[in-house]
Amino acid sequence: MRKKIITILIGILLITTAVLIIGTKSVLSEKNLMKSDELINPTIRAGYTDITVKQAWDLLTDLSNGIQIPIDVRSDSEWTAAHIDTPYPENPQHWPYLQTGQNLTKFMELYKGKEIILYCAAGSRSTAAANLLVQNNFDGVIYNMLGGISAWTDAGYPTTRNDYSNITVDRAWVLLTNISNGIQIPIDVRTPSEWAIAHIDTPYPENPQHWAYLQQGENLTKFMDLYQGKDIILYCKAGSRSTATANLLVENNFTGTICNMLGGITAWTAAGYPTKPNTPPDTPVITGDTKGKIGEEYQYTLNTTDIDKDNIYYYVNWSDNTTNQLIGPYHSGEKTTISHVWSEKGTYIVKVKARDIYGSESDYATLEIKMPYSYTTINQFLEWLLEQFPNAFSIMRQFLCY
Repeated sequence: MRKKIITILIGILLITTAVLIIGTKSVLSEKNLMKSDELINPTIRAGYTDITVKQAWDLLTDLSNGIQIPIDVRSDSEWTAAHIDTPYPENPQHWPYLQTGQNLTKFMELYKGKEIILYCAAGSRSTAAANLLVQNNFDGVIYNMLGGISAWTDAGYPTTRNDYSNITVDRAWVLLTNISNGIQIPIDVRTPSEWAIAHIDTPYPENPQHWAYLQQGENLTKFMDLYQGKDIILYCKAGSRSTATANLLVENNFTGTICNMLGGITAWTAAGYPTKPNTPPDTPVITGDTKGKIGEEYQYTLNTTDIDKDNIYYYVNWSDNTTNQLIGPYHSGEKTTISHVWSEKGTYIVKVKARDIYGSESDYATLEIKMPYSYTTINQFLEWLLEQFPNAFSIMRQFLCY
């Protein structure tokens, strides 16, 4: 009997030990799972949210979800070379080396209670900055943009420099169809033949201007004088020539605002925005005397405008035996004066048409000129007669004021 009791007690002890061992393993397993969950969801543990560049773009281009401020923590040289381009009030701010604690106190005070999106080149420095802010109890919402500006540009989102901005064709269209945001002038730097075939079609005063080969320095000084202090949007076929032009203008200290349209007219047409071919100048206006004397010089003023602001030549046909004239070039709207002498009596129809630098011609303008008989020969005879008889013909002298 005693032996049975001991056996039962040993059994109970063994069962109890087994239960305790199983329970301990269960607890340890649960703790390990908790640790695993924390590693899988580091943003929850760290107190900030990792987001993709697509999520960042959606946040930074829509004020309905609040205002998020992009914070660039890269070096000064990296910021100058390029940074993300998003519209005010969600435009990027530069806080170099924030991840090292530089200006941390000032940053914490300035952005307290605000939503920020941290980014760097690829993500490591922005992650360090996010952790630093959390450790210092930042009172705001922190997003960390995964992949940094490298992923941003790879996804085709716009960047800008301190000296010029890269913009999408969608952004260009918004700027060029709304003068409430100021007047931006599109500058086409392609060849004359490319321009003549098609160029972007935007309304005055934001209609495109053509400056062929500007990226090569052609007419650079003239361009700088004409557009200093103005907002311009450069474009070409796909973007390389306009980028070269933007860099050239920056190197030469252009004082206006430069935007570079990414993808050029190729991306513009692919997005469904309008284009048009070259437009000829308007029919010229001719002003001047419509009657006179043969042998005398008469001046006539010519003027016309070109909707594309192209330079203009005038083709002039005097309708007599003289050679037809081609004069120019002149700026659109610039008046020019030309003179002519008729040698024979008659009625003449002067014809003038304008031609732009791409060869597109206007209709003819006409002006009727009448040249009656000249009294030059008779006047010369009377003067000779009076000289020969100085004391005669007193009445005639008074009449001729001789």
